[in-house]
Amino acid sequence: MMRLISALSLAACVTGCAGRELRTVRCEWPSEPAGLLDLKNPAQARHLHDDAQAAEVLAVTYADSKQELDRFGQHRQSTEQCEAMLFNAIARVHHVAPEQVRVALRRQNDTPF
Repeated sequence: MMRLISALSLAACVTGCAGRELRTVRCEWPSEPAGLLDLKNPAQARHLHDDAQAAEVLAVTYADSKQELDRFGQHRQSTEQCEAMLFNAIARVHHVAPEQVRVALRRQNDTPF
């Protein structure tokens, strides 16, 4: 949950006031102690979901900060590439497959946490 709050705060800080230029955000997952997650444990499944959600916000913020991505689907491509990098980093930290990170994000509405 703290990662989600941090990511949303980052997004708010980076976007700033309307009309200002966005600063470039780095597509990097913050340092986190490595640890195997037991996805059958609701609290640990929620942690993975929160990480995935924070990564999604960070990827969009990263693409938003790149002003040259205004045409030909470049924004979406940049978002997807960054998200894949972040999901891979989360997967490495938690010793899960990147697809499990994606599933954790998609299951946000049907998984009771």
